[in-house]
Amino acid sequence: MAPGVEAGGVIWKRENDMDTGNESPMLPHGMYQSRLDDRGRLKLPCAFQEYFAKLGDRRVFVTSLDRRTARIYPISAWAREDCLTNVDDPEIAERIAFNAADLGGETEIDAQGRIVVPAELRRALAIEKSTVRLYVFREHVRMLSEAEFEQRRKEALESSPQGNA
Repeated sequence: MAPGVEAGGVIWKRENDMDTGNESPMLPHGMYQSRLDDRGRLKLPCAFQEYFAKLGDRRVFVTSLDRRTARIYPISAWAREDCLTNVDDPEIAERIAFNAADLGGETEIDAQGRIVVPAELRRALAIEKSTVRLYVFREHVRMLSEAEFEQRRKEALESSPQGNA
């Protein structure tokens, strides 16, 4: 049977037509803990370093849209982020855009897997020289202070079926 011909529901491809492994990298799963050092650098856990490395661009945009949590976007994901354009109320959209610009900054992942979190963002979230929690939501990494993490954990426990027993 010739390559590229369908037989029995299977499409056969020539070897050089096969996927080259350029599919989107797998996002890390779970909650990770890290810490900001005295220079405001955040050491990314290995799973996040591998994810960003597979994207092929070490540039990220670090910001907050709500002044409670930080977000780390690959530059390509920030360019597609619709949270700034997918809001019906123009005043709310302006506040979100203002927060992102006021607290955000573009940075690059260094050779040790660290990023510099903008000083204004560190102060606003009270995360200077602190432990933070990281998890993936959609195409970006969410960063929570310990206080925000504990509040969300408490809310999750209270709203879970086991927490109401």
